[in-house]
Amino acid sequence: MNVKKVIFILIICLSLPGCGLVQRAQLEKQYKEQQRNSVFSKPGVLALRYVLTDDKIAASEGGGSLCPGGCSLENLKDKANQTPLGITIFYVAIHDYTGESPSSYKIDDKAVRYSTIVNILNNYEVVFGSSALADPKHVSKLYSDFLKEREYFGLNNISEQNFKSSIIDLYKIRSDVVANIRTMREQAEATISGIEKEKVIAQDKANPELSVVGLGDIFSSKKAPTLRAAFNKLLFVTRAKNTANPMNVYIHVGKSNLTLHRINLSIKEQLFECKRISAYTGYDIDTQCFNQVGRGLSDFADMVNNPSIPDLTKEAALGEASYDSYIDFYHAARLAAMHKKLCAQQGNDGYVTMVTVAAPCSGFKGYGN
Repeated sequence: MNVKKVIFILIICLSLPGCGLVQRAQLEKQYKEQQRNSVFSKPGVLALRYVLTDDKIAASEGGGSLCPGGCSLENLKDKANQTPLGITIFYVAIHDYTGESPSSYKIDDKAVRYSTIVNILNNYEVVFGSSALADPKHVSKLYSDFLKEREYFGLNNISEQNFKSSIIDLYKIRSDVVANIRTMREQAEATISGIEKEKVIAQDKANPELSVVGLGDIFSSKKAPTLRAAFNKLLFVTRAKNTANPMNVYIHVGKSNLTLHRINLSIKEQLFECKRISAYTGYDIDTQCFNQVGRGLSDFADMVNNPSIPDLTKEAALGEASYDSYIDFYHAARLAAMHKKLCAQQGNDGYVTMVTVAAPCSGFKGYGN
């Protein structure tokens, strides 16, 4: 039976002399129970419960906790009831929460749980950093709703004056509150990052890289020996055995990966442009074109294979020479060479700008060192 139906029957019962006290009491009990269920199904309550569940899990794993063994909603209510400010903060956290109700799906998965906690903390930052706490109309509505719902949470009653004074105090310290929320969110994000790194390490250990050789042999044309040789200089690897998917085959460019798929797209685009020029001029320039593309790719292979060039330099050069899916391999190689030369002129310290990105020199140890 829903709340509206209970209210309707209760009104009818109260207007009829034959509706006994037992029926009225039963209907009132049903109404209060459904009201309580409605209050406890609000996103703000579910978000708070989720945070407390995380707190208990953290305590069981030996981590930090708000209470010994983890806090329950009852524990939190008891702490809140110690001061009017505590009561006010407890209720504001529930009443003004506007995010979606968090799902308990995969709550045992630490990465999923911490991602949900990050979303909840983002919403709490909005709640406690909001200028609505300085709006008299909003504060009056807050207190009005507090009077209707406080008993469901077991919160002590406080006067309107004390409630509004506590809101003023909360608004004064909102910057500190928000800063604390951000710190907790950053800690959760750091934990997520650590978990993801551990997963990658475990996955990489289970699927070690395998060398992929001879890919340049696909260029069987007599016009393409330079391109074929350049392609075979690239140190391709994969973690997928017997794969035919070019997305799963890649080379290392610093700490980044460049897939065979992207390399193929860029080479095909350059060779297609050569065909356009041949058709336009009426001259067969295939051999010259293959050689030019091959030399650029060869210079690029030398650059990415050179251990004396810092990883960030390689990554920056690739980024500066990338235009959507197209990569100018020769340009990337020349940018890295330019960066290395300019760094040498300044004692291999500090940063050198390529085009739009500045990359550190090999001897740079950080500012202040």
